[in-house]
Amino acid sequence: MSGFSWTYDTQKDGGKPASDAEAQRAGARLDEESQRRVDESRNMLSKLWDNVRTLGKMIKDPGYSFPTQLKVLFVVAAIYVISPIDLVPDFLIPFGVLDDAGLIALVFSMMTGEIGKYKDKLWPRAERVDE
Repeated sequence: MSGFSWTYDTQKDGGKPASDAEAQRAGARLDEESQRRVDESRNMLSKLWDNVRTLGKMIKDPGYSFPTQLKVLFVVAAIYVISPIDLVPDFLIPFGVLDDAGLIALVFSMMTGEIGKYKDKLWPRAERVDE
């Protein structure tokens, strides 16, 4: 990383180039922040995937019955997403797709509470490692 020069705001120190040590510290801080964000995203995607798999188990479980309200909401949302008639037409990119994505996110967030209850029923919190 030698030869890397970082110029500070001229108001702060007259625009003097940073020393190699300062530049390395700044680079290390950026690397740490980037890694933290990557880890957060990976954790979020892992939880999402876990919820999708649990939802699949819920659907296949003969001993479990979805609440009627969630079933109706899911069917209405599926029809809306599939239907060519939308509140915002899909050809108005990105807005036409965003209303469908927002509805899917809303339905899934409403189902997450039910997914949590299902997980609690099968695996008490003391045995779970996802939280």
